[in-house]
Amino acid sequence: MWGAGGKRHRRVAAGSQRGRRAARCGDGLTALERAAAHWHETLTPHDIAISRAQDAVQKLDAFMDSLKGTGRLQEFNRVYRAQRAGH
Repeated sequence: MWGAGGKRHRRVAAGSQRGRRAARCGDGLTALERAAAHWHETLTPHDIAISRAQDAVQKLDAFMDSLKGTGRLQEFNRVYRAQRAGH
């Protein structure tokens, strides 16, 4: 793997709790961590991202269930199909 200034870096395996391996550069950062730092972005740990996604799915499921009970989902689908058909 080639790094800054044309220097060749060895790939060093760094295991995670699930046994995954990440290619690390000479200073211990993965390519993703380097890109995030370059663009001044924050990386969210996997477990937090999954937790947020699960919360969002639960909220969406509850919303969809509320639409089913009132007939609003059926009306939405009718209008959606009509627009897709070009009417």
